[in-house]
Amino acid sequence: MAEVVSHLWQSTVFAVAVAVVCRLLRDNAARTRYWLWLAASVKFLVPFSLLVAVGDRVDFPVRGAVTGATVQAITATFSPGPEVVAPVTVEESQWPLALAIVWGIGVVVLTVRLIVAWLRLRTMAVGSTPAGFDFAVPVRVTDRMAEPGVFGIVRPLLLVPEGLTRVLPGEQLRAVLAHELCHVRCWDNLTYAVHMAVATVFWFHPAVWWIGLRLLEERERACDEAVMGEGLDPREYAAGIAAVCRYYLRSPLGCAAGVTGSNLKRRIREIMAGRMGVRLSRGRKLGLVVLGLMAVVGPVGVGMLRGQAETFEVVSVKRSDPGARGLVIQFRTGGGQRVVNARLRQLIMQAYDAEKFQVVGGPSWVDTEGFDIEVKGEELVAGDGAAMERWLKLMRARMRSLLAERFRLVVREERKEAAVLVLRVEKNGHKLKASTEGFDGISGMPGQIVAEKVEMKNLAAYLSGQLGRRVVDQTGLSGTYAFRMRWTPEGNGGPLADEKAGGAAPVAEGGPALNTAIQGQLGLRLESSEGVVPVYVIERVERPEGN
Repeated sequence: MAEVVSHLWQSTVFAVAVAVVCRLLRDNAARTRYWLWLAASVKFLVPFSLLVAVGDRVDFPVRGAVTGATVQAITATFSPGPEVVAPVTVEESQWPLALAIVWGIGVVVLTVRLIVAWLRLRTMAVGSTPAGFDFAVPVRVTDRMAEPGVFGIVRPLLLVPEGLTRVLPGEQLRAVLAHELCHVRCWDNLTYAVHMAVATVFWFHPAVWWIGLRLLEERERACDEAVMGEGLDPREYAAGIAAVCRYYLRSPLGCAAGVTGSNLKRRIREIMAGRMGVRLSRGRKLGLVVLGLMAVVGPVGVGMLRGQAETFEVVSVKRSDPGARGLVIQFRTGGGQRVVNARLRQLIMQAYDAEKFQVVGGPSWVDTEGFDIEVKGEELVAGDGAAMERWLKLMRARMRSLLAERFRLVVREERKEAAVLVLRVEKNGHKLKASTEGFDGISGMPGQIVAEKVEMKNLAAYLSGQLGRRVVDQTGLSGTYAFRMRWTPEGNGGPLADEKAGGAAPVAEGGPALNTAIQGQLGLRLESSEGVVPVYVIERVERPEGN
């Protein structure tokens, strides 16, 4: 929801900025302002976050220290060893669902209205007859009392009402037809159809409808300017528009370009006054180019800078003592991290949020040689689940940057069809206790896990590491739960040993196999399935130079 609100206010600010620019260009050509308003409309379909993400993917080498954003949470996961999986706290609220339903109803209503209007025009087009005079696009006559208008985008045709030549004398008819030809040449039906799609999706936003009115206004002004630019008599042109308004109905669809749109009185006054937009000066053209680049390149640059911020200030990276045993991870309260005797594959797993079976390839030393790493960072303060999730994402990005710079690591991501396990609720229901208090995550050791406040997706992630196969959460449980589970690791016999044994799972001394424990103690079950699993292939890696 926060991302949607952020996108909406950014698009609104962009629309206001366009309004200011159009105000400054009020004496220039209407077609220029039309394209600016169209850009404001399309902006609602292109979040700045998408452009930031593009910049974030740019490989921008960084040297030295770069200060990142303030981090407001701390938790981490390494394997092997005790694991801590940090869940995002989900606030149970019906408002997002209610708003989504209202939004969906609005989209359906508007879509139906557009379809009905389009069918009315299509019926007119199908029932029309050839007009029998030469024009740049096919002209067909309809017996409906509708204004002349261009219908269609790929193969447009001009629909004119029966008796139009009697209502409009020769000069007036030529002016009206020149207006319609301008709509065809400028692809006005296509561009306004794009805006109609925006208005259908963002129907609740007043700025979108305001932009639509500006588009209609500038579209008609632009065609008026084009007609007068051809040297046709302004009086005859204005009289022709007035006659169409007097005798015919306006088109029911905004993307079927007619001649009577926008503020008619103002248009006729401007036509009679011979008002023509002034061509853009070189300075104003340059200004528009600069503003356009800022709107596109700016967010991309922010993404590149964010990529820089997602880099540790490295104090030291060196090989561990050959006699070192175990893995040590310390997060300092004043900021920073210390890792002792970590295998490179373990670091890659953390950097890409992957399990061991998802990281493949590489020389043998990535699993045998340990490394000690000391890095500096911001002061870490406790926060809510969302803050923890942001912190984890930042730590993974920083670790990726460190590995790329110091280990020259190059990883190729692939997505492969593979056997997965699906976590579901047993037919008789689960045995989990809803909880919002206590330790926020899973703590584990061989044969036992303890959770006081955890989401099912985090349990699935934990089981993925235990079973060496991806586990997908399909329990449908959205809250946080507390539970304890004990099993005998030696009795696992593989991810689904219980199923392979025909329901009689091998049970080692001290407890059941893992799948039996999941069923009996949690009221859940694992089922074999097929799915797409991301795999990270080590293409290149080098031992770092110690410092």
